[in-house]
Amino acid sequence: TRKALEHRFYASMQRLSFDTAGRITLPEALCARFGLTSDVLITGLGASFQIWQPTAYAAYQAEQDVLVAAAFAKREGL
Repeated sequence: TRKALEHRFYASMQRLSFDTAGRITLPEALCARFGLTSDVLITGLGASFQIWQPTAYAAYQAEQDVLVAAAFAKREGL
């Protein structure tokens, strides 16, 4: 299982390039796969970051808010 997870994770990684102004450029196939257009949302995760389609991130964040609220509610019930 670990080997399958490692393969899935590392095989999906992509090296990014920079334009002449030093900005990262995303491959067209990656943008198409995740619905990225001119408007994106960048979220910081400590030493890394994620690039999201704004509507997709809003839905994800709403799901995470529910999970966090449930975790706090469970903790308060101990």
